[in-house]
Amino acid sequence: MLTKKRTSARVVAAGAVILAAATWVLAAGQAADEALAKKYANILGKYRIEVGEQTAILEFAIRQGALWADSGDGRPAEMKPVNDSLVKFIAQDSMNGLFEIEFQKDETGAFTKCRVINQSMELDVVAVKIKEN
Repeated sequence: MLTKKRTSARVVAAGAVILAAATWVLAAGQAADEALAKKYANILGKYRIEVGEQTAILEFAIRQGALWADSGDGRPAEMKPVNDSLVKFIAQDSMNGLFEIEFQKDETGAFTKCRVINQSMELDVVAVKIKEN
C-alpha cells in the first residue's frame, strides 16, 4: 500500500513538473510572438493582390515565433528577413518556389503596399493593404 501511495505521488509530481514546463514554453512563445508583433506592427495585416481579373488576399501575421505569409491555400510560408531588413523578406513555398516580398510606404510614410516577386511564376505584383475598420 505504501508503494502505491509513493507511485501516485511521483505521478502527480511528474505531472506538475510537465504542466509547469508546458506553461513556461507557452508563455515564452507568446512573449516571442508579442515582441515580433510589435517589431513588425507597421506591415502586419491583409493585402489585396489583383492579377488580371483574379483577386487574392495575402495575410502577414505572427505565429509560432515567426512572421508568416498566408494566401489561404493551406501552405503558409515563413518569411525570413533579407540582411536583417524590416521591410524585405523571402519566403519559400513548397509548390511555387521562392517569393521575394518588399513592403513599401505611401506618400504619408505609412506601409500600405508590398511588392511580391516570384521568378518561377513570372509574378511581379504590388499588393495593397486592406484598411481595417
